[in-house]
Amino acid sequence: MNKAVLIGRMVTEPSVKVAQTGNKICSFRIAIDDGWGEKKHTDFLNVTCFGKQAENCEKYLAKGRQVAIEGKIHTDS
Repeated sequence: MNKAVLIGRMVTEPSVKVAQTGNKICSFRIAIDDGWGEKKHTDFLNVTCFGKQAENCEKYLAKGRQVAIEGKIHTDS
């Protein structure tokens, strides 16, 4: 099972593109803080949404807003 729930702040504005099929694709980055004191670190993750979710991200999200993301993690090399 590949399921993740992430809570962080948006560090970029949502960028929306339209695929050749007409579906929207929305991309943005979020920052997730972990730890405290000297052991605190921040991870930056790329997020991609498709279809109706991409339209909602374009409409309601903005840089600096806190977001909760539920989905699966996929890495490219």
